[in-house]
Amino acid sequence: MHSFFARVYDYIKRGIVALPSAIKSFGDFIWRSVIQNQVARAWLFGGVVFVVLVMLFYSSLIPKQLNAEIGERSTIDYEAPRGIENRYRTEQLREKASEAAYRAAVNDPGFYIIADTAAVTARQKMTALFEQIDWKREENEEAVAADISVTTALIQQQAREIQSRLADRVQVVMPEQPLITLLRLDDARYQAVRRQIETIYPRMMVSERISQEAVQDPDSIIAPNLPEDLPTADRNLVRNVLERLIFINQTLDKERVLTSQDIARREVMPVYVTRGTAILMQGKEITEEDMTLLEDLGVLNSGPSRFLMFLSSVVLVVLVVGLIAAYLYIFNREILMATGNLMLIGLIFLTVSIVAVAIGFLPSAWAGYIIPVPMGAMLLAILIDRKVALIMSAILSILAGIVVGYQLQPALVLLAGSWAAVYSLAKVSQRSDLTRAGLVSASVSFLATLILGVLSGGPNNTSILQRSLLSFANGIVSSVLTIGLLPFLEHTFGVTSAIRMLELSNPNQPLLRRLLVEAPGTYHHSIMVGNLAESAAESINADSLLVRVAAYYHDIGKIKRPYFFVENQIGQDNPHEKLAPTLSTLIIISHVKDGVELAAESKLPKQVTNLIEQHHGTDLVRFFYAKATENENSERDRLRESDFRYPGPKPQTKEAAVLMLADSVEAACRALSKPTPARLEAMIERIIKERLDEGQLSECNVTMKDLGILAMTFARVLSGIFHSRIEYPENVVKEFEKKRNTGHAVAH
Repeated sequence: MHSFFARVYDYIKRGIVALPSAIKSFGDFIWRSVIQNQVARAWLFGGVVFVVLVMLFYSSLIPKQLNAEIGERSTIDYEAPRGIENRYRTEQLREKASEAAYRAAVNDPGFYIIADTAAVTARQKMTALFEQIDWKREENEEAVAADISVTTALIQQQAREIQSRLADRVQVVMPEQPLITLLRLDDARYQAVRRQIETIYPRMMVSERISQEAVQDPDSIIAPNLPEDLPTADRNLVRNVLERLIFINQTLDKERVLTSQDIARREVMPVYVTRGTAILMQGKEITEEDMTLLEDLGVLNSGPSRFLMFLSSVVLVVLVVGLIAAYLYIFNREILMATGNLMLIGLIFLTVSIVAVAIGFLPSAWAGYIIPVPMGAMLLAILIDRKVALIMSAILSILAGIVVGYQLQPALVLLAGSWAAVYSLAKVSQRSDLTRAGLVSASVSFLATLILGVLSGGPNNTSILQRSLLSFANGIVSSVLTIGLLPFLEHTFGVTSAIRMLELSNPNQPLLRRLLVEAPGTYHHSIMVGNLAESAAESINADSLLVRVAAYYHDIGKIKRPYFFVENQIGQDNPHEKLAPTLSTLIIISHVKDGVELAAESKLPKQVTNLIEQHHGTDLVRFFYAKATENENSERDRLRESDFRYPGPKPQTKEAAVLMLADSVEAACRALSKPTPARLEAMIERIIKERLDEGQLSECNVTMKDLGILAMTFARVLSGIFHSRIEYPENVVKEFEKKRNTGHAVAH
């Protein structure tokens, strides 16, 4: 037993002793595998962003679950976590509108039509009448034929029998007197009256809408339908019969009534409960309206499970991330391949989302109008790409509308303001342009809020104006935040914005001031190359600003030994005359390495440093190579061409190729004694052909078409720089000098 505990103690002791070493080893592993690995860092950051977004949306969209029953008294106070339609109140108003529309239709004659059964009913009544009369008239004819007297009493009895049968069979209450008259008429007159009734009655019942009022005053319907040539006695008889035969034949047009009711329902504006509105109050009885609101908010325990809602949040984030990734893969794969850019996009997206969720918890119904989506759009437009900024701002606007209670109006306002800011940043030349973009975004947001508020029938003009002012303030604050965050993001992620590039092009930059003072010839050459390269880059849709800035700095390495370069040897001996060609070559070539080192010390952007490093490629220092080969004392078999070439690398981008060609062209053309347009064009074409034949442009995406455009651009710009001057006659010059000496200035 003692030995067992001794062994356990020994294992524990060894574990404690080895723990620091294990922790250190694990830390080293994490450092090597994650911290120093750019891809691993990107995946780790992406995972963190994904998890945070899921938790953000889950926490903001999932309200706490409640237990509630109609008729119970609430034990808590509960406010609406987001704006929502009061479906119960809205439905009540719509039912009232529908009932009102029905009552109006019942009282409106225009909603009535003649019933489909009117013709059939009229035929039944008329047939029943004449069947009974014909039957009794036949009995009377048979009685007369049998010499049986047809007395008045008999006729009256027959009329009463007909009355009874009509009332029972077809609900016609016919007076006795018209029936007696019809029974006593001779056959010819009877047939004439019958034909009139059979003609007028069916036509009248299917063409005239007969209401209750018309039945009570039948003459208004019957009189216009009676023939004018009808004898008076017959006319009165026909009228008396028709008065009892007519009936209410109109009925409501159900289709029109339903349409009217539907229109009335649709015209009722939905009733909304804004964020922060009290739904339950402690001690107050829970109503059906309260339960409907709670159900629609999804806060009852009978709603979807928490797991399902969490899964929905995960799917939402996956869809958003997938949409962004798909867009970048299809339209901007370069950004997708750059982990730094992806991390920057993720950080901006995450920051705006966190702010949106935080604002979403505010009880105000206007919280959605102050989410700084325009800030994210402006940062992405400046640091990444304008098209990416448009897509991301659209997604962020939709998500912002979701987290503030599934509200469409704030989402549309944020989208309009963000896109306005992005489009206003098409040309950024100074930081004040960000302020201008903020003002544009603020103005567009203000107008969008105002218009949408009016169109949606806002609560009142004051509330619409308040929301509009909040939208305006959001645009201004977004621009201020953008200006403040831009330098921090540039430094952290190594991204250089156009504003940073413009700052680097300022002649007051320390390196450029040193170049001007210590190597003025090189400075002038750099400025000329910058102007030439900028125009050339614009002609082939390359980054002209990057090329111009890189041109200003491409020869800063010459600061270390300025007098070894011919452009700085004004009035001085050439030191290369006293040096061996190989040593001179080393000095000349070293200006690239020295420039890269100075750029690193001055923390110039990586894009500029790359162009400094590539602007000579692996070009041959021809002058000193030729001088070395002409030296009689040199061992030609031991002379290597590679010793006289720049170390490279060759240009990797269009911008680097443009800078290389502009540098070579400017230096060569400046050395021409008479730079006529023809000689300039020939020189430019020769230099481009040499670089192409040497393979200096083999690793960049410059096409032959681009080279043709570059040649024309170089020729046009240099023709303007090296334009010929008018040579004045000697007598004119002397006269000019005479006038100048006497104080009369002559304009030149």
